[in-house]
Amino acid sequence: MTNAAEILVPFEDEFTPQNWCQVRSDGQRPAISFFEEQQLVFDMRKKEDHVPSRIASELIAASTPEARMANIRSMLSVLGFNFLQYEAVQNTNDGNREHYFLKTYVPGEWANQYARKHYCDLDPRVSACLNSPFPFVWDLQYFSKARLVPAHDARARGFLEDMAHAGMCSGIAFGFINPATHRQVVVGFNSANPSKNWITTSVIGQALILGLSIHEFISGCVEKLMHHPGLDAVSDIQKQILECLANGLSDKEIARNLKTTAHNVDYHLRYLRKKYGAANRAQLAYTIGRLAIV
Repeated sequence: MTNAAEILVPFEDEFTPQNWCQVRSDGQRPAISFFEEQQLVFDMRKKEDHVPSRIASELIAASTPEARMANIRSMLSVLGFNFLQYEAVQNTNDGNREHYFLKTYVPGEWANQYARKHYCDLDPRVSACLNSPFPFVWDLQYFSKARLVPAHDARARGFLEDMAHAGMCSGIAFGFINPATHRQVVVGFNSANPSKNWITTSVIGQALILGLSIHEFISGCVEKLMHHPGLDAVSDIQKQILECLANGLSDKEIARNLKTTAHNVDYHLRYLRKKYGAANRAQLAYTIGRLAIV
């Protein structure tokens, strides 16, 4: 078997201490917006010019977000990974970047630190994937050895320490482009294994297939989210459920109208009650009417 490090020669010279950080000269940092699995809404209509991959089809057809999450976590585990990183990056007119980060498949505290400490502007995985077409295989020791993070920078040391504490010690990341918008996306898989030597060319190939499939089923949903002024807006299916709720329909009636399952309707209603602090259906209906959500 070939060790993945043997195909990473371009990275040794390409990423230097000068380009590890994306902070603008005026001191402003990239903005990060989080989204969750339950906010993803899929267009189930078949498109004549596109046939989804088998994995993407399975993920799209999952009956609930919980089923999809279990499927993805199972596939990660089979390959030897613990966590999934999905991060869409958009360049703004003022020369900065906005990051849209899928929070579901990483430890919650790590995601909070990633935003609070602005780690996206020094994350070597993001820099690598935005600047090179090659897969980026890494471990924390490699970050330091290849000088991808400054050894004497306190925030960079904090980044490495927080990565280790979260159990993200090695992994692989890919950079993809949404062909419709030319927006860049980073898809990464992380492991608690301290060394990247376990990531062989076979693992890279399987990870690439999984990464492409995940990007295929998420990318369109992310585009819809990114067009909203804020990611706190309800999804299309949640808005339809709320409209039915406002009209007095039961869960079974809502499911029949929207051609979904009552379990899926209940899942979204529980999420919406938590989101708006409603104790029951009546309070939720009152809240959406008061806020003019639908």
